[in-house]
Amino acid sequence: MTREETIEILMMVQAAYPNFSVPDKKVTVNTWFLFFENYPVDVIKGALMAYITSEKNGFAPAIGQIIEIAESMTNEQELDSMAAWSLVSKALRNGYYHAREEFEKLPKLVQQAVGSPDNLRNWSTSDYSAIETVIQSNFLRSYKICVDRNKKMRCMPEQVRKRMESNIPVLHLPESEPKPMIEEQKMDGISEKTEKLLEEFKRKESIRYGGIINESMEKSKNGDQKL
Repeated sequence: MTREETIEILMMVQAAYPNFSVPDKKVTVNTWFLFFENYPVDVIKGALMAYITSEKNGFAPAIGQIIEIAESMTNEQELDSMAAWSLVSKALRNGYYHAREEFEKLPKLVQQAVGSPDNLRNWSTSDYSAIETVIQSNFLRSYKICVDRNKKMRCMPEQVRKRMESNIPVLHLPESEPKPMIEEQKMDGISEKTEKLLEEFKRKESIRYGGIINESMEKSKNGDQKL
């Protein structure tokens, strides 16, 4: 849409709702143009006409209401949660050896909810009861978040949406790292460092214990002399 077409849309709104008024026409045109510039004018006109003929409250539409109708007219309906889970469940049957291939077959929003091929592979190793309870529940919750986020993103101006999309984190399972080998280990299972610490501890205890014995013997000796 152009600015001139945006003005035409606002004139249609004012014609349908005589009480519709704005404090600053320039700011209003700029704001509506910002949100509608990436839509074909016919789509916005159609959405506005759909609003006018269906809403009986007598109030002029907000920008978000027009966009919501426009989106429903131009975008395919997202899969419902259980239909999305059905695709994931099917992918899990072949998910261990062909996780990446199965992941790439999934619709974009389903991929976002799954997170990564590694997640798909790990899920495929779980037992059936865990898949149908814990994993399914977590997926359905994630999928709903992805669908809601996608709807909000589509309603944003393009420049804002691109900036937001570049900042959306991608879920990855941390790769398991091999445990470090213990170096300098003796045949009896005690490292050289540990053995040195034990020797030092023994030496200190021997000195302390020896001092206690000597002190005790000295006291005993003095006691004998008093007797």
